[in-house]
Amino acid sequence: MKKQVRIFLTAIMFLTRIRVPASVDHSPEYLGQAPRYFPVVGWIVGAVSALFYLLGSRFVSTDAGVLAAMVAGILVTGALHEDGFADVCDGFGGGWTKEKILEIMKDSRIGAYGAIGLIALLATKFILLKALPSFTPTFSRCPAIGRIRIVFAAPRRIGAPVLDRRSLECLLRSSLCDPGHLLCA
Repeated sequence: MKKQVRIFLTAIMFLTRIRVPASVDHSPEYLGQAPRYFPVVGWIVGAVSALFYLLGSRFVSTDAGVLAAMVAGILVTGALHEDGFADVCDGFGGGWTKEKILEIMKDSRIGAYGAIGLIALLATKFILLKALPSFTPTFSRCPAIGRIRIVFAAPRRIGAPVLDRRSLECLLRSSLCDPGHLLCA
């Protein structure tokens, strides 16, 4: 049980900025098994985003709620996805050869293509999330579904999935009742 808790905390440490006990480190043994808990971490990120949406929309406006949820998700994850997206935009926008693309993507600075890509990404996400009819369930579901994809995409390379095919099908069926499943990331 202690080992599983440590693996879970490793997953939290890897995917978020949430503090974990100092005794948890980036052990390759635990990091290799951490993806089985990525969907749970997704639920945590989704719950934080949903909470901020509820608070923002209740006390200010729907727009403020959507923006608060997006900012909360970015802060909780440390902008992991946004940083990667900006790197890809910079690499493919500024590089002509495979080597140059990879060199640009490894650069820690953001370029014009990365900035433009991030603005377009965040604006699109804001507009689409605002347009969803049942907004709050989307925030609690989508991060988990997006991380389930990681678990099942490469189970032999990263670690064995915890969910079996039947439980995955049930989760996906229940999530498809909400149109927000299209925004899973």
